[in-house]
Amino acid sequence: TMFVSEDEMLRYEEAFELMGRRYPVVAVCQYDVREFDGVAMLRALKAHPDMFEVRIATFLN
Repeated sequence: TMFVSEDEMLRYEEAFELMGRRYPVVAVCQYDVREFDGVAMLRALKAHPDMFEVRIATFLN
C-alpha cells in the first residue's frame, strides 16, 4: 500500500473528498483489505458521505 498508516490513508480520503467537491470526478477508491482493519475501511467510506444517491452512512450505522 502507498500509505504508512491508517491516519495517513484517512487524511488522503478527506482531502480527496474536498477536491471532489471542487472538481467533480468519478473514482473508485481501492484498498488492500489485508492492510487495514474493518474499522479503518468504514472510516474511509464515511469520508465520502455524499457520493451516493443513498447516503452511505445509512448502511454503516
